[in-house]
Amino acid sequence: MLPLAALAGAAVALVVVVAMPSPDKPVMPAASPGPSASGSAGGWGADEPPLPELPMSAVVAGDGASRTAAAGVPVGFARSAEGAAAAATAWLAAVEGGAGLDPARRPAMLAAIGDGGFVAGAGSRLAGRAATLNLLPDGRPSNNGVLVATVWPTRGAFRVTSIGDAAEVEIWYLYQLGVTAVGGRQPDGVWRRASVSLRWDAGAGDWRVTGDFGFAEGPDARVAQPSRLDRAELLAPLGGGGWRLYRNTQE
Repeated sequence: MLPLAALAGAAVALVVVVAMPSPDKPVMPAASPGPSASGSAGGWGADEPPLPELPMSAVVAGDGASRTAAAGVPVGFARSAEGAAAAATAWLAAVEGGAGLDPARRPAMLAAIGDGGFVAGAGSRLAGRAATLNLLPDGRPSNNGVLVATVWPTRGAFRVTSIGDAAEVEIWYLYQLGVTAVGGRQPDGVWRRASVSLRWDAGAGDWRVTGDFGFAEGPDARVAQPSRLDRAELLAPLGGGGWRLYRNTQE
């Protein structure tokens, strides 16, 4: 397993910004049970065997869209659990990344993937984050700094807790956020979960985000790339099971 300091490796990452703890951050509800078909992760005692590693899914983080909409955001995902997970992952990357902090791109991007409540909620939150990071009006860092906003979902896992005309997706990932000097040290990685609520739009043939993302801290893996067995153990206390690895998972 890699130390957090080794985040600059050659592995694939999705560039996003994830909110640091602040008053404007929506709170994610308590973890809900996963689909009954996926079983339960459960915990274990001293006399019980360890959990098996998390199962591999067909979802490839950063893939699954059929077209590109305003501001370069991917759209056109399948009406399935895999399609909902792919959409949630891609849109978390787009909204929480550099595009979300660019006032010239943000309104069109949010409108392309979400309903009015999502556009208003995420727009306000991202504008507040830009102010917290002391970004210039055009979204660039002040004092010639470098904005670092990177999420690593393939080092974590995801689960689809409900699927139908609506879907709920939870993503556990490592993220970095901060403004550094040119050539300076990268921000430390922090483990976090995001919840994404979707509805199926038959007219558009795609999912839509119904409200702003919810965020919760941890579980903290304490390393940049936990093993599959470690991921199962870390996520078991959340209850409900249903966690899956991305097809392009990193270890």
